[in-house]
Amino acid sequence: FGVLVVILGLIMLVGPGPGLLMLAFGLGILAIDVPFARRLLLIVRNRLPQDSEGKLTQRTVLIMICTTSLGIIFSIVSIWLTFFRN
Repeated sequence: FGVLVVILGLIMLVGPGPGLLMLAFGLGILAIDVPFARRLLLIVRNRLPQDSEGKLTQRTVLIMICTTSLGIIFSIVSIWLTFFRN
């Protein structure tokens, strides 16, 4: 499952969505069993925008939610137009 989430995160880095957040989530899952995933997780966490307490800012979370929602809507509309076009 962790590998799948990491792959989705990598895809989201170039496409719509919160790529770094998904990458951190996937590496967090893998870090339980895989030593190199712990090191990569630290690198990804340092790249995420954080406030003084080390948490994601509300603005960052809002942008990630909006970007992901728009990407999902765009994908659904594209699929719908592809299959149900007259």
